[in-house]
Amino acid sequence: MKNKSYFLILILLFSTDYVSGQCLEIYAIRHAEKSENDPKDPDLSKKGILRAESWVKFFEFVPFDAIYTSKRKRTHQTATPISKSRNLEIKEYEIGKEEEIFQKELDNQSQRILWVGHSNSIPKFVGRLMNKDLGHIDENNFGQFWLVQYCKKTPEKNSFQIFQLP
Repeated sequence: MKNKSYFLILILLFSTDYVSGQCLEIYAIRHAEKSENDPKDPDLSKKGILRAESWVKFFEFVPFDAIYTSKRKRTHQTATPISKSRNLEIKEYEIGKEEEIFQKELDNQSQRILWVGHSNSIPKFVGRLMNKDLGHIDENNFGQFWLVQYCKKTPEKNSFQIFQLP
């Protein structure tokens, strides 16, 4: 509960520059736990399905404008419960071309997007936005979420926070 209260305070603090449509909040999560049923493109495990469903409650107060996933089944399956709860279509992105999507969302005056990615792709794209080397997410860590503020016209306001959930 303490993490959720802190999270809501951060949303309010980040939100002041969003009225103008010049900034974008990116809520990035890694796909949930995967099964071993397919080495190339596995489904979520039972534990992963439960985690995907728990994200709905965690993000219940965040009014997403869009939801993006990679082309992998596990990212789609992680985003589906949130997508259904919000009646939002899941859109796919191509890894390495994230900035094109951000520009499109800024042009559409979107304010908040959910981004579901992978242990190596999330730190890479956040790092490109922040001009930092952020390494990677540990392969066994499925409870991390990144809150990114990206302001195209005022890059000095760009920032990110990493939260670790159980």
